[in-house]
Amino acid sequence: MRIILFILFLFIGTVTFSQSTNQIINIPDSLTYQKEIRVYKFAALTNYSELFRIYQKTDKSWNVEFFKCYSARNENEKSRFEKIQVTVKTDFDLLWLKMLNTNIENLADWDKIKYKLKKKGEITNVRGEYELHWQKVSVTDGQYYQVIVRNGDRLNKVSYSNPETYFEHYPEVDELNSFVELLNLLKEEFNELKE
Repeated sequence: MRIILFILFLFIGTVTFSQSTNQIINIPDSLTYQKEIRVYKFAALTNYSELFRIYQKTDKSWNVEFFKCYSARNENEKSRFEKIQVTVKTDFDLLWLKMLNTNIENLADWDKIKYKLKKKGEITNVRGEYELHWQKVSVTDGQYYQVIVRNGDRLNKVSYSNPETYFEHYPEVDELNSFVELLNLLKEEFNELKE
């Protein structure tokens, strides 16, 4: 029950955080460009978030933005953000295709894949009765990501909790592999995203 409440809190908090991040930066909650991806990163138990955004304007030119946001912790504080200048290593059209190649347009949300996050069950005989035991890893602190991507008429929104940590334990899960591949691609292309 405690894990279910934590996941519910995380989901509700993340939706609020992404909207709060958008409000701090003063951008719309919905994607407004035909080609746009937003990667939100939230640090657990803090007021800190990041937004990395790439979009193609109507004149076919590309824009990239990276923000570090700090939500107000009380009424005496103001929310604030820093806009970080980023350098691009690759042509944007090529980068866009590389991002789509991670399958981000079709990726299932965390709630639809978390059943895969367990090792193969082990059957034991306890006092003459068979029992099935599953080994699972639970990560309750760390980083939470939300990715929203629009490619023409296609729109996908997924949220993943600690994908890099879970990937270390479950590298056979395709969705984790694709999500981590996207994160690694962005870190390789933009030095400013490396931790």
